Amino acid sequence: MSEILNVGWVNEWVETVAQDKELSHIGKFSNFAVELVCEGKELKLFFNKGKLELAGEHRSQHDLIAFHGDHPAFVKWFGVNPEPLLNDFLALEKNQPGFSIPSERICLLRNLRVLQRLFAIAPRRG
Repeated sequence: MSEILNVGWVNEWVETVAQDKELSHIGKFSNFAVELVCEGKELKLFFNKGKLELAGEHRSQHDLIAFHGDHPAFVKWFGVNPEPLLNDFLALEKNQPGFSIPSERICLLRNLRVLQRLFAIAPRRG
């Protein structure tokens, strides 16, 4: 877990997002915050108009999509070769005890395509 959610991992993800043409296109009207919480460690990122950045300043107009999980869930989700049904956050929520998406479903659905791409290109560890 030390490699997931740390500064180096986040910076790698931010750089990957900045270079991803698909995410730049499909996310050009998106504005949301992603909150990853794992066993007391919390990471909050903002996605705005195709760009991902660490939460620094307060943002007033955005959806908040939270992902809460235990260590095994995050390791499975961000693993190099995730098992079937554990590689996608919607499948993970149904198949992994200790993982949940406590956000309003309308916020999740409104941003689903962008979120799926965002997590598909997240750095893999394992």
